[in-house]
Amino acid sequence: MQLCGVAKSCCGVDVNEQAVTLATSLGFDDVRVLDVMDDSALAALSARTVDLVMVPDVIEHLADAAAFLQRLAGAFAHAEFVISVPNALALRNGLAALVGEERINTDHRVWYSPYTLQKTLWDGGLEVTEVIACPVSRAGTIAGHWLRALMGTRPLWSDCLIAKARVRSHGS
Repeated sequence: MQLCGVAKSCCGVDVNEQAVTLATSLGFDDVRVLDVMDDSALAALSARTVDLVMVPDVIEHLADAAAFLQRLAGAFAHAEFVISVPNALALRNGLAALVGEERINTDHRVWYSPYTLQKTLWDGGLEVTEVIACPVSRAGTIAGHWLRALMGTRPLWSDCLIAKARVRSHGS
């Protein structure tokens, strides 16, 4: 919502009609049901001039994330991309594994590490310019403070990975 407050325009797409309805009810004006993988979607996407494409916590849900990213790269060749995913190497995941548990969202198909995220983005036609590891724990809690301190010493343990990327030239 904050981004929409400062951007010239914001547009959201989702394949899930209920998600679009929810986003609209929360005050997002330009949200539509669209399957990026559908052939008719490419024309609809390409018709917009876009500076920034955000793909927040989406690709871990997809059976073929590289194909999805290739579609976006084809539609928005001059845009910057910001893609976030949960981090497979997060400290919380390691701690859960120590007690024999797997912390997983059952809608996820893939776990990403910094390397596998970059590899998937490359396969999707994107060149990564930066990967940022960040915690999602609340800093105001004792556990949050402790987790952030540990993640500060080992960014690889962070909860979330954020990649900044651009469409790579065909010579790359």
